[in-house]
Amino acid sequence: MDQVRILQQGHFDGFCLLYAIMNSFKSITESNASAEYFSYKYSTEWKNIISITPSIHEFANGNGSNFVNVNIKTELPLLDTFINTSFSILTKKNEKQKISAVRISRSEISSLDFKSSAVIFCTKEKAKTEHTEGLDHWLCIVGKKNNKYLLACSYTSHCINPCQYNEKLDRKTSRIYNNTINEEELNQIYKNAIYKIEFNY
Repeated sequence: MDQVRILQQGHFDGFCLLYAIMNSFKSITESNASAEYFSYKYSTEWKNIISITPSIHEFANGNGSNFVNVNIKTELPLLDTFINTSFSILTKKNEKQKISAVRISRSEISSLDFKSSAVIFCTKEKAKTEHTEGLDHWLCIVGKKNNKYLLACSYTSHCINPCQYNEKLDRKTSRIYNNTINEEELNQIYKNAIYKIEFNY
């Protein structure tokens, strides 16, 4: 593939939760579009999402969404609201394209139909993907092949030799991915930071 299609940190800015949101939205709406085109098309929506991002200074200074594993009563509702509001912003122009983000359990991931949904989730530092490890990081699942989940990861290109960076097409879902995670590694994701993303008809 001669064009980068998966959004990378740097097309907008450096926030992995926001990139997981944008990559999940892109995967179920315009997976094959170039990242450059998509980031231009949704630049206004990106700015609007930035404007509602909680603790924006935490994202900017590298701490990111440090609310994923703390007070469940106060922080998780904030995370739920932020993610769903972000999708409302992204679909505001198209009333027929409403998307829901619903928190699910780890065990529910295996039964999802990735032709009609995606998943965003946050890994613990112990988690290993095909190309990354040691990251407290938000990613997007766009499909599944055998015992591996296919990922759109905004940080993968930083972790490998640029000559080896490769985006692949999942023929089952017609979505683009650049990393994978083994099924057993799902034990190393935050249980309260897993969201199913799908159209809400």
